[in-house]
Amino acid sequence: MKAKFKENDPAVIEQLKSLYPGEKDLLDAGFNNSDSMVWFINRQYRIIYFNKAFEDYILNKEGGSVQIGDFFGNYAHLFGKVFKDFWQNYCTKTLDGAYFSTSETVELPNETFYLQINLSTIVWQSRVRGVSFFAFDISDQINLQKQKDQQQLYFRQLIERSSDITTILDEHGHIKYTSPAIKNYIHDDIDELVGLNIFEILGIEDDCDKFKEAFENAKISPENAVQLKIRAKSPKVGEIWLLVLITNLLDVKPINAVVCTFRVIDSQFILAEEEIDDFPYQSIIDFTSELYLLVDKAGKFSYGSPSIKSYLGYDKEHYLGKSIFDLIHPDCWEYAHGKLEEILTKQKEAVAIHVQLVDRYGMKKWIDGTATNLLNVPGIEAIIGNFRDVGEQLLIDKTEETQIRILQQYFLQHTGPILICEPDFLRIIQINEAALQYFGFDEIELRNKSALDLFPSEYHANLQSLTTSESNASNLHGKIIAHRQISKTSKVLMADVVASVIKTEKCDLVALTIREKLADSRTANHLIHSKINNDISVLKATMEAQENERIEIGKELHDNVAQLISTISLYLGCLREDEVEKYNSEDILDKAGETAQQILKEIRKVSHSLIKTYSEEVGLKLSIEDLLESVEVMNTFTTQLDYINVVDTDLSHDLKINIYRIIQEQINNIIKHAKATHITVRLTQAASILTLQIIDDGVGISKDTDFLHGIGLKNIRNRVQLYNGELIFKTRPNDTGCMLMATFKLHMKQD
Repeated sequence: MKAKFKENDPAVIEQLKSLYPGEKDLLDAGFNNSDSMVWFINRQYRIIYFNKAFEDYILNKEGGSVQIGDFFGNYAHLFGKVFKDFWQNYCTKTLDGAYFSTSETVELPNETFYLQINLSTIVWQSRVRGVSFFAFDISDQINLQKQKDQQQLYFRQLIERSSDITTILDEHGHIKYTSPAIKNYIHDDIDELVGLNIFEILGIEDDCDKFKEAFENAKISPENAVQLKIRAKSPKVGEIWLLVLITNLLDVKPINAVVCTFRVIDSQFILAEEEIDDFPYQSIIDFTSELYLLVDKAGKFSYGSPSIKSYLGYDKEHYLGKSIFDLIHPDCWEYAHGKLEEILTKQKEAVAIHVQLVDRYGMKKWIDGTATNLLNVPGIEAIIGNFRDVGEQLLIDKTEETQIRILQQYFLQHTGPILICEPDFLRIIQINEAALQYFGFDEIELRNKSALDLFPSEYHANLQSLTTSESNASNLHGKIIAHRQISKTSKVLMADVVASVIKTEKCDLVALTIREKLADSRTANHLIHSKINNDISVLKATMEAQENERIEIGKELHDNVAQLISTISLYLGCLREDEVEKYNSEDILDKAGETAQQILKEIRKVSHSLIKTYSEEVGLKLSIEDLLESVEVMNTFTTQLDYINVVDTDLSHDLKINIYRIIQEQINNIIKHAKATHITVRLTQAASILTLQIIDDGVGISKDTDFLHGIGLKNIRNRVQLYNGELIFKTRPNDTGCMLMATFKLHMKQD
């Protein structure tokens, strides 16, 4: 049974005086304003003082009140399992004169937290009177440290699972650390490589001076990474080509070293799993130009390296927690979804990926790299990917001398424009002079593109069929696959394009031959009729939209306004002379007034829907924001507007209205069909290219749905065609929402 004492008991006050040189009021003044728990016990383990924080803690965790004189052991279980078992041992050590401190994990129903508990001896008049306890919550510090440890584990795995060789060197080039990938080319025992000079073990006699010069340049320019290509001799696989990235982190703590990343061109690596000493991996990744990322099994981001910002322009809030498909060009969604499924079926095995992304400004960019499934690895539980931009990287020539002669003969046989593409992604690897003049690009620009970039989206299916199977490519051999192309200035070029398959020893290449331009009257008539038919479709869609709008307005007036007017009529009828005595006139007038106000509100609502459009006075951005705000108020989802580098003066008034109407129409489609919780509207301008994206996280649209053939999407398509734009509308993989992307070529005013 607990002993009970009153706080104003003289015996208690005397005991406190004997333990501490002051009254209890002085103790309260010193400790009751503290967030830390403070309590004193005597040598018999009875509580002789506690502050308010301790009292509140016991009340919240135990559900009862603590009293002076209580045996402290009754509450020890509230301070952690270990503390409960050993608190008396702690007190014994403290009473013997030793200061004692312990960190305790407290596991209570529905909560776990951490406490730091310090014990010290109470000494008064040269005698040990008891033990004082000071306890405070350290959960934030512990959790922060756990997060740091988790991040270190992530970054460590990113580097160790990478197919690239990452080395940490001192200022003289001696190895302090190397990633396991080096075992595939140089040496099996990593420990034996530590301390050796990197210039000696790579076998780069021919390019050694070149590498050393780049290394010294990096040391004197810490703000710039140095990149070069060198040839090395591997004791395991013979001569190899290396792409090298040298980054000076000598002044960056805690690395204080030079980081060199080596990529073996056109080779596959085996993942290594050997444990090594810790290194500051996060700092290394923060300074690399490669793209590192972590996604879950559904493809949602949990981490992206800082290079995503510099390469794609996206801040973390734009992609963390969102689907990786938001960054992938819709033309690659099917390919990327297939790769994700392949990754999920393979544990700890690197899967090669080459895919096209869309940056924040709507520009297309190609990357390649590997992704590894570590979802079942404790502490990682993610898919790890590392990728590199291949836009500026020289494409690896897949042909030998005999194959080069085949291409040269092919070029000699044709004087018109010709593109030679590799078969996997139609990347352009050879171009003749006629093609450069025809499209208006220089050779470097054109070799960094896919053939898909040069053709309107309506021909992409024909082009992609050349990559899907050998039978498809053979079936299209010698046939016309397109009639229009796009030049560097976004001008539409008219010509027939014939596909051909070039047989080589290593692979079948795709040749696209552009025949002379179509200029006969039959083609001209066809274009005129197409234009007339398109204008008729636009007019018809506009008339249908207006008719539907009239029907909606009539329905709104009949169902709401007319009924409310009838209600007012009934109220006013109650005020006739033969009825007035039955009712309270003031109540009737009040209700009639309230109904009249509701009628005004309904009429304003109908009027607002009629006139709500882009406002020249406030500009396009504020008009869209106002639209999204009204949508949020009326529905149960959130919205986001990304308005990036758009110069309003570059857009005509009619185009602004058209863009606003497209957004309005698609949002209505989402409200009706998508069951979405979030809508993102992104309008970006890159030079003369304007890109509109509308993304939702709804249920997606199946191919046989009526929506795809409905007037809503038809109206959007016609609005895009009015301005010679291109429209892509696709459901993301796994039915995780839809993306509408419209691209317009702006007619910029010349200074």
